[in-house]
Amino acid sequence: APESFDRTTLVYGGVGRAGLVCNLAEAIAKLKTAGTITDDSFRFVSYGDAPSAVTETAQRLGVENMIEFRGYRSQAEVLASLRGADGLLLLVEGAHAIHVPGKLYEYLGSGTPTLMIGPKDSDAARILTDTGAGMTVDLSVDAIAAGLEAIVSGVMAANFNTDAVMAYESKALSQKLADLLDNITGEKN
Repeated sequence: APESFDRTTLVYGGVGRAGLVCNLAEAIAKLKTAGTITDDSFRFVSYGDAPSAVTETAQRLGVENMIEFRGYRSQAEVLASLRGADGLLLLVEGAHAIHVPGKLYEYLGSGTPTLMIGPKDSDAARILTDTGAGMTVDLSVDAIAAGLEAIVSGVMAANFNTDAVMAYESKALSQKLADLLDNITGEKN
């Protein structure tokens, strides 16, 4: 069963580079200062260890109550969190810019909109755009804040296209591969 959250929640199901998460903390602080979110209305939940740079940044900005690191948990618990969240965070950098991280498929399967911080010209960004399953923003605090606002306002959830997402389900991808192989060999099943 999906985890039930008591406020708008953005979940990250893995360990990321501290600098990107520090930018996220700054974006959260920006929205808190603007009155868009409060300690009682928004939370970022991450699995894995809490990088000290993120903890220090969150405390300095006064958003430490809005950021929760849960440590390492079972896959079942993380998946329940992904399904219950209002939005998911995907960090794409380095080698992931030229291929699609497996985490994206897990996120698509959860049915929860995804905020990707990374290159807008990546394959992962294209998949999010094509499916309406999320949006991609660059590393700037302003861009991340705009992405968070799309989650908080519900705009991102409204664009989610379940039918388009189904094209990336393993069964659909396996059928595409089988059709391709049939075309190559000239055989039909």
